[in-house]
Amino acid sequence: MDYLYHYTTVDTLKLILENKTFRFKSLENMDDSEEAETEDYGNLGRFCYVSCWTENSNESIPMWKQYTEPEKGVRLRFPTDIFETVNDIGLSEEQMVQLNIPVEPFKKSNPLQYTKGLAEIEREDKVKFMPQTVKLAPITYTKDTELLHPKVHSVHGTNISIENKLIGKFKHIDWEYQKEWRYQLFTQPIGIFTLIKNTMHGIPFNSNEFLNSIGNNPIEYEYFDIPFKEETLKGLEIVMSPIISQESKDQLNDILKTIPEHTLLPSRQKWR
Repeated sequence: MDYLYHYTTVDTLKLILENKTFRFKSLENMDDSEEAETEDYGNLGRFCYVSCWTENSNESIPMWKQYTEPEKGVRLRFPTDIFETVNDIGLSEEQMVQLNIPVEPFKKSNPLQYTKGLAEIEREDKVKFMPQTVKLAPITYTKDTELLHPKVHSVHGTNISIENKLIGKFKHIDWEYQKEWRYQLFTQPIGIFTLIKNTMHGIPFNSNEFLNSIGNNPIEYEYFDIPFKEETLKGLEIVMSPIISQESKDQLNDILKTIPEHTLLPSRQKWR
């Protein structure tokens, strides 16, 4: 699969092109109000952030009506590999100085792979991305309640663990028309700087206390805007809604003046 498709509005497209980012929203704010819920740990899906796409190259009437304002609607086609991976360490130089970490040696010996933009967020010391890179996966549609509301909490002796690999991966079969793929991020509500600082001051990280506490922790971010590789705009294909207004067409043509290599197509559908 070389391409995915994203339904949106002309107004949002303008922001996407100006900022060169795609927005990841918490599962807490998705249209399927059940999918953030787990069987045994409540709304753990609020720590999972996604950007939603479809593999369906054919236009979809429900998608036009549900995910665009049809008089302003557009469908974007992008290659699947849109996010850049960089080496970083998730700490600022100021934070390393406060932790008495030698800056340059640490930078050279401890690089990690991050999706571009995530290390900058981690340096705000509110969340830790686990993992530090965006993952792309298809949605599986099912009626199995054990998958729709997975059991994520387990106890091994005196240790508690949370398994998040099933979160954000399943939706009820009623949503199957979406043929959805997702770019996904998962966060933990603790900053790496705070974690290291506490350890250095004799406050060890207690995973059991932490896991017990996050059941009630609010999310620190409603969304993340993650930069995409600018070269993915080369060959951008945009399909206009079947009932797009002339005003939106004019706005779209103005926006696309900054994108020299693009294809703008009318809808193949006819409806009003």
